[in-house]
Amino acid sequence: MASDSSSTPPTSEDCDAEAHEFLRQLNLDSLCKIASAKRHGVPCTPGGNIIGEHNVVQELAFKDGTVWLARIPRPDACFQLDESTLSYAAVLRYLKKHTDIPVPTVFGYAAASDPGNTLGVGYILMEKLPGRKMPSLDSDEHGDQDYTPPPKHVHWARKVHQQLTDITIDLGQ
Repeated sequence: MASDSSSTPPTSEDCDAEAHEFLRQLNLDSLCKIASAKRHGVPCTPGGNIIGEHNVVQELAFKDGTVWLARIPRPDACFQLDESTLSYAAVLRYLKKHTDIPVPTVFGYAAASDPGNTLGVGYILMEKLPGRKMPSLDSDEHGDQDYTPPPKHVHWARKVHQQLTDITIDLGQ
């Protein structure tokens, strides 16, 4: 009996291929024109990018050294693209205005369905916050069940947990 391929869930390779194809089709020149217009004409070029599970994050580097991020929901991985984009932008703006939680400043956003959106997909243009990727503390990633993370990694994890506690308290007030 033949299996129905339409009922087979996509593999991670399928999702990666779709994400890379989506990124390849993005009009980065148009994205830079939009960002440049938000900065009163300061020229912009696309930098590196990260393909996440639900979004592509595209770095935008301006001639004066300023760097912004464009958060673009992946159509293959995000339900209700327009609502997701608009909701996320609204939450960031609300948190920035009403809390001390360190969230990026939103400089501009548009839903894919917005008539004036020349990019054709939803996006949020935002400040790039300082920071770095937290190292993994997971023994499975290191292939050793007896793995003990270095003390500085444990210290960083405690610091992040304390910051998350502070954010949770701030949200509760």
